[in-house]
Amino acid sequence: MAEVLYEYPLKPELHPSFSAFPTYPIALTFKHDYTSVSSFKAHFTKYLTPPKGFIKGCPALDIERVVDGERTLEQLLPIPTSSSNRNFAIRSQVVGVWDKGQGKATIVKTEHLLIETSRSLTPIGARKQEAIFTRMSETAVFMGQGGWGGPNGASPPPPPSPPTNAAPTKTHRHEIPKNAHLLYRLNGDYNPLHATNVKAAVVQPTPIMHGLYSWNVVSRVILAAFANSHPAALKSFRARFAAPVRPGDVLETEMWECGEGEVRFVTKVGGKIVLDKGIAVLGAIKGNQKGRL
Repeated sequence: MAEVLYEYPLKPELHPSFSAFPTYPIALTFKHDYTSVSSFKAHFTKYLTPPKGFIKGCPALDIERVVDGERTLEQLLPIPTSSSNRNFAIRSQVVGVWDKGQGKATIVKTEHLLIETSRSLTPIGARKQEAIFTRMSETAVFMGQGGWGGPNGASPPPPPSPPTNAAPTKTHRHEIPKNAHLLYRLNGDYNPLHATNVKAAVVQPTPIMHGLYSWNVVSRVILAAFANSHPAALKSFRARFAAPVRPGDVLETEMWECGEGEVRFVTKVGGKIVLDKGIAVLGAIKGNQKGRL
């Protein structure tokens, strides 16, 4: 079992090999077109709860009793390093709702697309075209808000777990800075439980780290460990959130190469699993030059 050791080289943005990190669009699902601090409640209600009439009988869901269930990302096109003279947008849409029963959760799945729109001239006029750069999804678990008579069909099967009969191919330890929860908020997730004591929060004590902080850290660890930090190598990435993480914790990630570019992983804090069912799919990269992330 080998421990991953790597550096974060400081490279200027004008370096010829500078690249956008492939999971960056996951932050844009919070930013949308906001240019300043946004209301977490207003954002969550607008983009991440079922719109009126989506499911008959669905009640107004309490966003103070919600936790992040799972995140997925599929990279379809490389993210450009500049959006100058280009028109990008995040398109968010609720795609599924599950009522798990009285006293249990209501689960809401939302799909996000990072798209670029353009207009092309045709013999009969201008035609709007779209390119999808990244497809993402998130599952919000509204704790204790089930039992309203909604659908409870079979959920998609979970991804496979890491091997139980083999030692990890590589491991990595990441110590979270004690102020990381305040810095990560700048990505646009202004949920107050990441900054202050929120008595109504499902998870106590608060503040806690954003689940996507751990999720993104591990994505970079895997790229560094198995793809020489090339951003184009990451084809897809997913993981479920199993337990809260707090500022100052140490993330311990175990990774298994499973063939055909698949890396399965689990991340723990003090032996307790915080990210599980983790899978990254990596594509082949030509040459051995290290990426400039």
